[in-house]
Amino acid sequence: MAFRDGAPRLADGTLAGSAVTMDAALRTCVAAGVHPANALLAASTTPARLLGLRDRGTIGVGRRADLVALHPALTIEQVWVAGQAV
Repeated sequence: MAFRDGAPRLADGTLAGSAVTMDAALRTCVAAGVHPANALLAASTTPARLLGLRDRGTIGVGRRADLVALHPALTIEQVWVAGQAV
């Protein structure tokens, strides 16, 4: 996906739909009145479960360790992929 003419577009030029990032979606949910804990579940555990990704979505032994540390303002402070800081 790339932005062309101010819109998110796929390689073939069609509109990509939405270009919202997960952290922006999380902030929007909380601003709309969703409890932060529920918004975090909706952004992590729930999608992993629905997609059948058993090694993701929660923290625990044998899990992939894709983690995002958030500032209290729900902005990204640190990211780990498979346990490695990126």
